[in-house]
Amino acid sequence: NTVTAGVAAAEQAAATLSTCHPSYWVGVTPEALQTAGAELKRVWRTLATDLTLITESGFTDTLNNVMAVKQRQDELNALCAGAQQIDARVRDDEQRARALLDDAEWLPQIQALESIAPYADALTSLRDRFTASYQELKQSLQAQTPYWPDVISRATRLRDELASALDTYRRQVAQTRDELARLSARLEHSANVLDSLAGYPSLDFRSDALSILERIQAWLTTSEHVNEHDLRAMQTRLADGHAIRAEAQERIARMRRCQAAWLAGQTAIESILAQSNALVDRAVVLQQEGSVYGAGIWMPLRLTACRRQLAAVAERLALLVQPQTKLDPDTALAELERIRADAEAILAPLTQAVGALEADLTTLRGLHTELKQLEHRARELSARAADPSNRWADVQERIADLEDRWSHASSFEEARDALQAAQQLVRDLVAPA
Repeated sequence: NTVTAGVAAAEQAAATLSTCHPSYWVGVTPEALQTAGAELKRVWRTLATDLTLITESGFTDTLNNVMAVKQRQDELNALCAGAQQIDARVRDDEQRARALLDDAEWLPQIQALESIAPYADALTSLRDRFTASYQELKQSLQAQTPYWPDVISRATRLRDELASALDTYRRQVAQTRDELARLSARLEHSANVLDSLAGYPSLDFRSDALSILERIQAWLTTSEHVNEHDLRAMQTRLADGHAIRAEAQERIARMRRCQAAWLAGQTAIESILAQSNALVDRAVVLQQEGSVYGAGIWMPLRLTACRRQLAAVAERLALLVQPQTKLDPDTALAELERIRADAEAILAPLTQAVGALEADLTTLRGLHTELKQLEHRARELSARAADPSNRWADVQERIADLEDRWSHASSFEEARDALQAAQQLVRDLVAPA
């Protein structure tokens, strides 16, 4: 009965093992079980025959046959045990494979893939390949002799590949979303700078600022409505935003260059005007110092043209710096350069004119000093010698007339000539002495 049961178990194990994939047959095969069962039956029949004919002389052979049956039975039991282990492994692998391919486990990722695949070419390709592979794996569950480790390995790779692709996409989406947020902040800052420059008091930057401001605002508005799963759309928005910011930065840089050139030009003109005004102030001092020579009359006349030109330049600069209607930067800078050139053109002749006034005043002072010296000599001579004809008094009277002339002279030449004439009168008086 034991042998019969063992053979039956071996046949059952062989039948079970034959339903498994041959790759599981490590150390045990259906053929090995069948061969071992047949061998056990053979030696058992031999032993059964020997037992009916047993004699004293054949006892040893019978005992050997018993031992052979025992050996064959042990070998068959070992094979059956191996087959049971294989069967247990197969059942365990099948359970793992079916659990791994359970729709409930895959549904969240499948839904995630379906929702985002339209937004990424790589995921669209993955979705198509995944669908085919997943259906193939599901069909392998119905195969007659599936090799479950292969199913598990393929399912695991497919699952991991899908999870990796989804994670990569989500990281890209999160990274792009962060970049969009940073770019939004930078564009808002650029918009604030552009808005500030557009309000610059002297230059009309509006034509440069407004168009790019409108594009920035449109980008900020549309970016708020981009699908948070649409990586392609977000990347497109990111590229557009970077292009807009690059243009905004270029315009800001241009405006600031214009601003710097404007301030430098304004400073240069103000410096020239300051030098010119200092010369005019010096001329006023000379006028006061030379008032005894009629400088209050003829000196201002000598500077009238320069002062009129200076006033015109200052007025043009004031109107340009605080205009009623602002000019575009190129026009304003061109006008500023013309004003600077005109201011420089005034400075040189003004310097020469004030220098000439100083020289003329020095000349008049010298003539007046020499006249005083001659008058002092004349008084001394008049005091030492009798002057019955009263010539000195007559000269003094004529000098007083000449002094009235040089004090109210309308030109340097008139004042100079009056002083020289007075000197000549005194020289004629003191010459005999």
